[in-house]
Amino acid sequence: MGGKVIVVGAGAAGIYATWLLRRQGVDVTCFEASPYPCGRTRAYEKDGYICETGALGVETQWDFEPQLIKDVGLSGEYAAGTTMRVGFWRKNRLNLVGIGTAAQQLSWLRETLGFRGIPLKAIRQAIKVALAINKELKQIEAQGKDVHANSFEALLPFGDVRLDEYVLEHGGKEALDYIFQPFMSLMILGSAPDTCVTHMMCLFINNSQGMSESGGFGWMKRGIGSIYEAAYGMDEECYRLSCPVDEIVIEDGAVTGVRAGGEFFPADHVICCTTASKVAQITPELPQAIADDLACVRYASTYHYMFGDRKKFTPDEFTMEFFASTPEDPKPLIRVCLDAAQRSDAYTPYGREKGTLLHVLTSYEHEERLMAMSDEERLKLVMDETRKLFPDMPEDLELCECLYLPEAISLDAPGQMPAMHDYETNHLDDVRGFHLAGEYLHPAASAEGACITARRAAGRVLEQMGMPGLPGCKAESAAPAPKASAKDVAVPAGTAVAGFAAGVAIGRRTK
Repeated sequence: MGGKVIVVGAGAAGIYATWLLRRQGVDVTCFEASPYPCGRTRAYEKDGYICETGALGVETQWDFEPQLIKDVGLSGEYAAGTTMRVGFWRKNRLNLVGIGTAAQQLSWLRETLGFRGIPLKAIRQAIKVALAINKELKQIEAQGKDVHANSFEALLPFGDVRLDEYVLEHGGKEALDYIFQPFMSLMILGSAPDTCVTHMMCLFINNSQGMSESGGFGWMKRGIGSIYEAAYGMDEECYRLSCPVDEIVIEDGAVTGVRAGGEFFPADHVICCTTASKVAQITPELPQAIADDLACVRYASTYHYMFGDRKKFTPDEFTMEFFASTPEDPKPLIRVCLDAAQRSDAYTPYGREKGTLLHVLTSYEHEERLMAMSDEERLKLVMDETRKLFPDMPEDLELCECLYLPEAISLDAPGQMPAMHDYETNHLDDVRGFHLAGEYLHPAASAEGACITARRAAGRVLEQMGMPGLPGCKAESAAPAPKASAKDVAVPAGTAVAGFAAGVAIGRRTK
């Protein structure tokens, strides 16, 4: 049957949807408002440093983003996070713990034995939370439901449960403040009261497959944006950059095209890959039921600073910093801090052994205060906070880049997943030819979530065109990785990335 497809937005979801459709010979055009592709995954070079806009890592326990890395010929650019040295700020001290080679572990033995970044009480409480999650997953599986992280159905009973309430009920305040809150800050910049427990459950489900078999967390040698830049480059003629869509046109219950730059572009199908708020803004005839579902999506905002210098002012092999919520500082200004220079020689002009490229992301809980400041005042505040961690950070840095991201990533807020389930189950066909894709539609907001939902949308377009669909494009399945049954879920005691879980692994595979 064929037909014309327009994709709105050239972020991770838009590029992947375009890439998939082009591989099937579909006539597709992707409109992007900015002058650059890749959206929140964009990486760019400035003064010899590789700057990354938003997403900073790759989780290989997922399916489609790792496959895309192979498909665009970048397998050699992926580096597994086999060596990591993680910091926990507690009692005005940077407490480090690391995972690495035997020689590295031996050299870090003293600091490991003296580690005081997480109270023992917090670890005990975290074990209780992990056991509770493991029990919940077993009960879900006993009901005959698939337990995988791409499934709305399995996790739907927890879609309104706040992370902080769940952790306080099954563990305690120390586990919340020192483990779960900092970890969610790292993953989605989220504050526990504003995030749903389902995101953490997704990570638990995938942990066994990801951490033990496929390597878990890693990064691209030239930034995660290099994946989508490569996919974009394979079909560059299909893109219209600096061409914002003003309206997705719906008439008589069907998409007819889009308006952009004063022109009308007809289409049989439109895949909207913008943020949820933008969907509603540019689709005035959007059915109320879909608009109501999208209104449940909330985003974290952040000021993303990148500090680069030829001087190495972070500890050797330093990967990232966790910030606990303490009585002295219940809402830390900084939520994420990591040194990208440790990843590969490409990130700085001086290589990983010498230079520093520090990413510092602020908490959205301080947005009003930060927005009221001048750029100079804000920069001084963030640098002063950062210098508490790294006193040797120079005053006159070679690179000082700041990006404000008003919708950095979906918070996976309580109520959001039930709303997205309602859309996927009841309203997919409310407007013929209208499709959505984006990380907010997935139970765990991430670049992979964007890819999964883009694949679903592209698959539906192909099926409605009378062409062979893509494997695993049903709303409830999305081609999960080999299913990890609940009894096989190895859950970490607190935070997997810190390596603390290695010695206290719970929920081990039971026979």
